[in-house]
Amino acid sequence: MARAPGRTPSFATRAAWACEGAALTALFWALSLLPVAWASGLIGGLARTFGPCLPQSRRAAAHMAWAMPDLPEGGRNKAIADMWDNLGRVIAEYPHLRTIVESRVTVEGAEIARAALASGRGALFVSGHLANWEVLVPFFIHMTGAQMALTYRKPNNPWVARLLARARWTSGVEQALSKGDRVTAPRLVQTLRNGGVAGMLADQKYNEGPDVPFFGRPARTNPAPVRLARRYGAALILVSIRRLPCARFVITIAEPLEVAGRSDESVLADINAHMERWIRAEPGQWLWLHRRWGRNGF
Repeated sequence: MARAPGRTPSFATRAAWACEGAALTALFWALSLLPVAWASGLIGGLARTFGPCLPQSRRAAAHMAWAMPDLPEGGRNKAIADMWDNLGRVIAEYPHLRTIVESRVTVEGAEIARAALASGRGALFVSGHLANWEVLVPFFIHMTGAQMALTYRKPNNPWVARLLARARWTSGVEQALSKGDRVTAPRLVQTLRNGGVAGMLADQKYNEGPDVPFFGRPARTNPAPVRLARRYGAALILVSIRRLPCARFVITIAEPLEVAGRSDESVLADINAHMERWIRAEPGQWLWLHRRWGRNGF
């Protein structure tokens, strides 16, 4: 949870942040010494072992049972363990992002992305917290040679925020725009207005958004991707990423969604339907910890 604007963290909080930052720095350094597949497997295995014992795991299990009641309990338990395994691997792969994007990703639909860039009208790539979502933007930069603006939520801990920013920068991301920063919206608008490319994740609850069906339940959904694409004429392209063994990935690029002449809710329903299909195919590769439907259902 973000702290209140202008509120100064206590000394104890700042000390805890510094300790967390030092521990994560040491972990990233140690993981950088290992081959990427070893680092990913090591932390993924630890997360699979201990993650299901954490209190947050009960929330994830409740979300999954609510969204996918047809999935047997044994299948849900496996998917929750897979989720923790995947999250551990995401952490372990930060020091290796450049290696991953350069040699461990295959792509389906690359011609769609290249055509969108060649059109000069700009493009907005939208995905969710699937597999290792941090791979998406640096991979597109590597594949196309075009710089891409990334929007993200900055961690409360400034030490961790700087560490993750350094990992993204090393992987080739030069425009990482934090949600809530005053410069983010103007820079994102400028990027699309100038025919540039941006990427965002759109699978989390957005309090000011409309209710749009997601797994058959109303879910507050961020309309920004649709409104930006419509206003600036950018192609709205959905992208999925799937984890394979040994820290390898497949990225699939879908045909651009038609935005003109449609309501926000209609396009958002298409986005949520795509997300739902991806998650149902690999439920253990989505981040079930987030309160996507708010607190009412739990």
